Amino acid sequence: MRTNKIICDTNIWYYVENGTIKLEDYEFKYPLYSTYLSLNELFTTPLWIDNPELVFRVIDSMFANSNLILMFPDDYIWGICLGIDINYNQLIDVEIKADIEFYKKAKVDFHSSLQAKPIFDAWIDNVNNFNLEQKKRADKVKEVEKEMKEISLEINYKKMIYKDENAIKEKLNSQIEEKFYSIFNKLDSSNYINILSEFKKQFELFNHTTFQVMKLLTITKFAHQENDFEDLDNLIYVNESDLYWTEEKRWINLVKDSKMNKYLEIPKLNKKNH
Repeated sequence: MRTNKIICDTNIWYYVENGTIKLEDYEFKYPLYSTYLSLNELFTTPLWIDNPELVFRVIDSMFANSNLILMFPDDYIWGICLGIDINYNQLIDVEIKADIEFYKKAKVDFHSSLQAKPIFDAWIDNVNNFNLEQKKRADKVKEVEKEMKEISLEINYKKMIYKDENAIKEKLNSQIEEKFYSIFNKLDSSNYINILSEFKKQFELFNHTTFQVMKLLTITKFAHQENDFEDLDNLIYVNESDLYWTEEKRWINLVKDSKMNKYLEIPKLNKKNH
């Protein structure tokens, strides 16, 4: 049986590390979970260059205070929609497992008394290479945003979004099905209807919030940020009866504007400590 959980935004662990959030001060309805995407974000942050000690502490805080879901988003969607009983602590992708082992060796190397630190240096090389690729990807995203703006002028998208509720629902369903078919296109077509229904139910927060972001990108001067699409994909791990914990006002507002408030975790103070 699947465990209900609270998926944590990556920045939660920065707040825990610096003392802004003291976990012992709060009561949580479900266990805290961190995802592969959050771990990968920390593994590749540019902060490694200027402040590696901080990043080590943040990752250690994540490891010590949360369970981990070390599955790629699409693999996770497969498991949930097909009703597979997922053991989050055991079902680990081989590539992710190798990254964790590399991290552990780099940490030992960094804290060693030896002057030469070849393993940690190799880790930093990986970080630099990753961020170089990210910059190229960011340039491509800007091109897509420009195309979306041009399309919106052609089809009067702004009027459709604000005036026609049926058009809004149709656009959302179209987007959901596009994501669904990109993942499940190898399935027997006879399974599509039932699994699509499960996809819409289990990934409601992701679907609606993604649509809200795409809508804002298309019809407003929405300020797209570098990690937006990774942050959106992190919502994939929030399923029916789960919660999402973020302290970022921007993402709280996006979820609320998507009318998905029910998924927001608002921790309650622990009465024993107050």
